[in-house]
Amino acid sequence: RADAEALAQLARARVARGVGLPQEAALAQADVGAAALGELDAEGQLATARAELCFALALAPTVRLRATGTLASAGDEAPPARPAEEHPELALARAQIAASRAEASLARAQASPALGVGVAYARDGTGEQALTGTLSVPLPFLDPTRFDAARHRMELLSAEAREVRARAELGRAVALAQHERGHAREVRAALRDRVVAPLREAVRLARASYEAGVQDATPLLLARPRLLAAEEQLVRAVADVERADLRYAAAQGSLAPRER
Repeated sequence: RADAEALAQLARARVARGVGLPQEAALAQADVGAAALGELDAEGQLATARAELCFALALAPTVRLRATGTLASAGDEAPPARPAEEHPELALARAQIAASRAEASLARAQASPALGVGVAYARDGTGEQALTGTLSVPLPFLDPTRFDAARHRMELLSAEAREVRARAELGRAVALAQHERGHAREVRAALRDRVVAPLREAVRLARASYEAGVQDATPLLLARPRLLAAEEQLVRAVADVERADLRYAAAQGSLAPRER
């Protein structure tokens, strides 16, 4: 906005001296209006982002948050890889398998018939004595725990299937996140070196020519919006690099706060 206002002031001065066309001042003033609208839109996006961040942090919406550091802090080096077996999701899946297996063993132990031995002694009024014994032996073809065992077996198989699925999903997530890291960096480099840098040079040359009076403001007014749009796109690409690193760390199971 400040750059657009400076350009509009220069255009008005040229028109006042009679070396510029009136439409140049009008176009430059319209550029100021567009910059003011962009500033208002950015303020709205910032307010929305702060409100969402406060909600995610369980803070009141009126809390003022201040961001520190810069977006352009992510390097090209990959974070250290973590063994897949140490991923929290796989650890949880293995714990669920162990719990299902323990529940099945417990249910079978509680409901299984046991081998029983008993002794009874009796004496009547005539002096006769009787000693009896009982022996309970489970029948091999009768299993009262069959239903519970089958149900727990089903739960165990389900837990094992979830572990296999979690392993496959994590492998896919790591592969996609790794590709996304490289792709985001390629996009950032292409925007920075092949789009933003040439547009900045074009704007610089157009401004120098306009200030020297060798051409009108049309090339400069056409190049500036393209440069601003490209720079905004570059900021988004830099943020995409940060998000790609976070997704890769989450897929590796090593997501942790990073010092800036």
